[in-house]
Amino acid sequence: MECKSGKSAPELNRPSKKGETNRAAKSTGSISMSSPRGVPEMYKEREHNLRVFSVMELREATNNFNRLLKIGEGGFGSVYKGSIKPAKGQGQPTIVAI
Repeated sequence: MECKSGKSAPELNRPSKKGETNRAAKSTGSISMSSPRGVPEMYKEREHNLRVFSVMELREATNNFNRLLKIGEGGFGSVYKGSIKPAKGQGQPTIVAI
């Protein structure tokens, strides 16, 4: 695939010019270093956005765990491509790994 502007992305390890900061090297990810949180705290903060699925919903999303939709193996077993319907039933389904 060719870039439209004709320029490629900058190298992450390139030396920076005077006064320029290397943001990639200083990145701390999505977790703030000033207030480290554990997984339980992060789940608690986002629990209003989490959705629990029944086995029946997962079967429907993966076409009864169709082996043609299997995309790999994870630490907890097989991973399938699935299509999850919106919670309120309106809108386009979301393609996810299950």
